[in-house]
Amino acid sequence: ADLLENLGPHAWRQFVWQWQAGPGQHTLVARATDVAGNQQPERVPFNQKGYLMNAWHRVEVNVMRNA
Repeated sequence: ADLLENLGPHAWRQFVWQWQAGPGQHTLVARATDVAGNQQPERVPFNQKGYLMNAWHRVEVNVMRNA
């Protein structure tokens, strides 16, 4: 992925990724890595207020074939 503008040390960072998707169900997963090589964990323990929710972000997509 290519990172977009850096808005500061504590800001979220947008990115873009070009993908030639084939038809069917796909799972897209985003996992951040910092400059020291630390990566987000796949899962984090549930907590009621949602603090430290930094697990991988997953999105399910269904790619349809063009007619």
